Amino acid sequence: MILLWLLAAAPGCAHRAPAPPTALAARAPRAPLDPACKAALEAGAADLDVAVRRDAIAALLAADPTPAGGEWGQRGRFDPSEYVQRATVAELGARLDEPAARALLRTLVDDAGVSPWVRGAAAIPLARGVRDGGVPADEREADRARLTAAAAQVTGGRGGALLLAAAIAGDTAGHPDPAAARLADQLAAGNLPMELWFFRAIGESGVGSLVAPLTTALERVEPEIQLALAAALLELGGPAGERALVAALAEGGDRALEALEYLADARSPAADVILEGALAGPPGVGDTAALVLFGRGRGDLRDVLRQLAEGEPDGRLLAALAAGRRLRREPTIDGGDRLRAALRSGLPEAAPGLQLAAIEALGGSGVAADQAALTTLLADESVRIRVAAAVALAR
Repeated sequence: MILLWLLAAAPGCAHRAPAPPTALAARAPRAPLDPACKAALEAGAADLDVAVRRDAIAALLAADPTPAGGEWGQRGRFDPSEYVQRATVAELGARLDEPAARALLRTLVDDAGVSPWVRGAAAIPLARGVRDGGVPADEREADRARLTAAAAQVTGGRGGALLLAAAIAGDTAGHPDPAAARLADQLAAGNLPMELWFFRAIGESGVGSLVAPLTTALERVEPEIQLALAAALLELGGPAGERALVAALAEGGDRALEALEYLADARSPAADVILEGALAGPPGVGDTAALVLFGRGRGDLRDVLRQLAEGEPDGRLLAALAAGRRLRREPTIDGGDRLRAALRSGLPEAAPGLQLAAIEALGGSGVAADQAALTTLLADESVRIRVAAAVALAR
């Protein structure tokens, strides 16, 4: 379960979805990549390890000022791995202000030869842009029609993300088979894929009509995805989601840790209420809930520092993940210098999982000591660590 939490925090992971655009605004310019950082990312972009390649290409795309990330947008689009393609789509979605990025997303949506999941992942940021204003007004109706047509072309469970995109944007008026209704039928049947990013996207969709079918599905799906559905329901305001997560916390063990992983990034204020209740939970649950709350902006810095310095390996890893979430939320937190110093101190000799968590936590920091510690790791013997450090420096 801790591995799932670590993967959810990793750059480019499909479990994490970008925040929906709310306005058509240009991105702030970024400084050119340091040559050593760029070299590490370019080497990673050619690596056979999908996770390494995914993170490297996504970081290079994000850093490239060329429209749609230049060559890296194309590299990511044509990569043989769906994971790399979806990470590319996520970065393109963050550049929705660029006509070239919108054009590449539309090309993917329209390409029937591309995996339906990748087409759907490309469709979702466009759909959010149509709904929330991230797409120019004179392009919205054409995109709405495009998404409706793409959703109409797919059959079976692999088309769920395309259906979701069309539901977010709003089906073209008069369409005989609304995407939201088709998606509701699929969800209620409970025969759903192990695509956790898709459930995250459902939770962030704001499509309230999906609460009822998700509630029905909750009792029908495999245990491996039940809490992902519960988290989606929580975000949409469905009380069954809250009940399922509370019940999982009461079970203790791995089931409780899985529930805590979903609550860590939940946007719903109800997540904080659930976590407060979990503080008095079974052994191990209360301490982990306190770390999750710290990552969400609440709790005592001293407890996290103590875990980083003296905790068992799993506790140190969870503390590093919580520290990273808090620093991303609140870079100027009182005592942040001590928190960053504690993360740096564990970098040289830490186990790989803790190293990756600490690297992620220090990413984007403007503190010279943090940048120096990450730069040192560009020479690490592990390509995974080298690329993670380069991604953190490139942020």
